[in-house]
Formats: sequence, structure tokens, C-alpha cells
Amino acid sequence: MQAVIDAIDALVSWNYLRHWRHIVGVPCDAGDVNRLKARHDAASRYRMIRWHDATPFRTVGGAYSELVGLTLAYSAFDYMRDVVFRIGPRDWRGRREFYGTLDLTPLAEPLETANTYYPKRALQAALSGMVNPFLSAALLDAENPFERIHVGEALRHTFVHGKLSPSGGGFEPNTLQQICQEYRLGLLDVVTRHMMATVHDPIIEMIYGGLSD
Repeated sequence: MQAVIDAIDALVSWNYLRHWRHIVGVPCDAGDVNRLKARHDAASRYRMIRWHDATPFRTVGGAYSELVGLTLAYSAFDYMRDVVFRIGPRDWRGRREFYGTLDLTPLAEPLETANTYYPKRALQAALSGMVNPFLSAALLDAENPFERIHVGEALRHTFVHGKLSPSGGGFEPNTLQQICQEYRLGLLDVVTRHMMATVHDPIIEMIYGGLSD
């Protein structure tokens, strides 16, 4: 994400910021992208929660820690989708169209890990009973092209709303911890790739493309 901000700074230095919407592929302003970077930084620099040492909180504590980390990463993803790209909270069609523009390959490994630990899509089935009907249907749809992102969304949603815990509902703390860690890193990569493609690359091409001809 720092490269994205550096590109914006270059745009400012060339006095082209006023042409922002004619250059970049996002409907927001540069300030929103800066605020997205702040959320992205918080999630990418996150390592763990330090619990009070007086009381043991070993395995379950690690899973809670990664659930918090995933929540931070999904906050950055949410901000990119809802604020930077102006997708309304109930615009389900808009969300699907937006997801179709994303490179979701960084989420292939976390989903594979989830399916390895919870075969026959058992994780999706368990999460489906804790989310809204739209997301539940997406989780149960074996042909869902955006399953990778929907599983991460469901993990974040069920944890934040108090329905998911590391040792309840058939989940095992160590496996949940690994899945959430991989999803946190994958989501941050998805955000970075999309912002590079829609902000960084068009700016660099506009400013420096002509100089290399």
C-alpha cells in the first residue's frame, strides 16, 4: 500500500491531483485512499494480543488473537469496498460485480486450509447458521464463485457479533487460529493488489509512461 501512497504523492508533485477521477479507477478522493492505508497498516502490523500473564490463556487465547487480526484485515477490505468504491451496504448485486473485479488468488490457500481441516465444507455449513440469509445462501452454494471472500466475511461477522468462539460449535482453536491468520494475510494482499491496479498503475502510466517512449 505504500507504493499506492507514493504514486498519489507523485500526482500531487506533478500538480495533477485535480485530474484524479480522470486518471484513477476509483470513485473516491485521495484522502479516502490514505485512510484505507491506515487501516491496512493496522492489520498488516498486527501480530497478536498480549494477554494478562497472571492467568493462563494458551490455545484459545491464540485463536481469539487471530480472530481480532482477521477483523482488522476485513475492516480494511470493507473500507475499500464500501468507501473507496462506494458499494452500498445492501447493494448485493454491486458487491458481486465488485468481487468479479478482484484478484482473489491470495484467498485460495486459506480456503484450502479451511476445507482440509473441515472436510465436505463443514466450516461453511457451520457458519451459514450464524449469518444473514444472503451470506448463508452464498456459503451453502457449492458453485459460488466468490466462496473465498464469503468465508472470510462469515468468520469476521460471526466473531464480531458474538456467535463464533474458538472452542464452540465444533471448531478447534488451533485450526481456527491458522485459518484466520491465513485469511488476514490473504485479505490484505487482495486489497493491495486491487489498489495497485486501480490507483498506482494508472498514475504511474500517466506520469511516466510518456517519458519512456
